[in-house]
Amino acid sequence: MRELLFKLYKFKLLKRIIPSILKRINKLFIKSYITIHHDSFKLKLNLNNPIDREIFLTKKYEDENIFFLKSLIKKNNIKYFFDIGAQMGFYSLNMASTFPKLFFASFEPIESNFNQLKSNVELNNLGTRIKVYKKILSNKSEKMKMWVSDKNKTGGFSVYDEKDQEIKRYDASKITYEFSFSERLDNIYKIKNEKIALKIDVERHEKYVIMGAEKIFKNNKVILQIEIFDQQKQEVESMLNKMNFYFIKSNGKDNFYSNFSDSFNNI
Repeated sequence: MRELLFKLYKFKLLKRIIPSILKRINKLFIKSYITIHHDSFKLKLNLNNPIDREIFLTKKYEDENIFFLKSLIKKNNIKYFFDIGAQMGFYSLNMASTFPKLFFASFEPIESNFNQLKSNVELNNLGTRIKVYKKILSNKSEKMKMWVSDKNKTGGFSVYDEKDQEIKRYDASKITYEFSFSERLDNIYKIKNEKIALKIDVERHEKYVIMGAEKIFKNNKVILQIEIFDQQKQEVESMLNKMNFYFIKSNGKDNFYSNFSDSFNNI
């Protein structure tokens, strides 16, 4: 069935119809999850989630970013990979399937996402290589409130901030909240003189992740892929500039930086 849907989904007219059909099938059979083979690893997908459906229907997700990040990791002989805002582990699994000697730590605070992440790690027998944490990475240790406009879009959860204008765009009665605990990355890992790559996708909480990883950034050679919304870009880039990070390239909201200038030559 997936191969048929994959072919049909290429037609513009069917791009809205097919996801709706998938959701109805799931509801009919009361089955949200399905396991697929993707490249060289397996994935447990939640077809009620738009990101998971995109992977199921198109056989790809953020391919350009993943390819470029892999090229940076390979060129620079990176030793550690931190997946911050891992959701169900797509980036972690992609990197783990390519780099068998890389150490991984994946952080995901939302209960359903974390359980799916953990299942995907176990499904691929990567429990000894990928450490998973049910944590918000931030600049302090406390219980934090998170929100999302649609309970099925679990990849879009944000740390609640009363100054965040984004939440005002949505119907308050439909917003879903969840609580999780935060920690500084500097308190979890004490690493010096290593080469590290980080992927940060935290829905407007980027600057607080950076503040909580100040020692990691200062004491190591770092490759950084970070999703930044327009409203936060100037502030986040100013922080990175003060920490001696160089801009490498942008792809939509995703931006690549490094604090050692030879990291991206000839890429």
